[in-house]
Amino acid sequence: MKRIIFVIFLGLFVLSACSNNEKIEISSPSYMFCEDYKISKEIEVSLKGDFNKNDNNYEGSLSINEINFKKVLFKHNSLLISYEGSERTVLGDIYLNTLDNQFAIVITEPSLYKQLTNEEYNNEGLIISSPASSLEEARSIEENLKAME
Repeated sequence: MKRIIFVIFLGLFVLSACSNNEKIEISSPSYMFCEDYKISKEIEVSLKGDFNKNDNNYEGSLSINEINFKKVLFKHNSLLISYEGSERTVLGDIYLNTLDNQFAIVITEPSLYKQLTNEEYNNEGLIISSPASSLEEARSIEENLKAME
């Protein structure tokens, strides 16, 4: 009986140690800029959720300044999708490096673009990179993340 309990306990321990989910909590200085650089400023952004290492999926929340998205889903180098109930909104593209806690978001959703810039969306992406506190850092992070496979 003791042997069976030990085997069960050992099995549960191994399974819990091999969890493929990683908690992600990134809340660091971020920088927002447009491709033509007419917008260039620091911004507060945070990601909090779970990253599944098996299929590279993130599920959690995203906050940009005072704008909160309670449920977002994405994979590195794919669409950033927000869900509110059954409503699905594509906010843009996202690139993520969980090892270095870096991300770059290219906002293409017109109403979010306007909320963040007070300007109409003109088919130009609004880029948010983190961690970054200058335009040079933000551009470098974006370029490096886009180059990742």
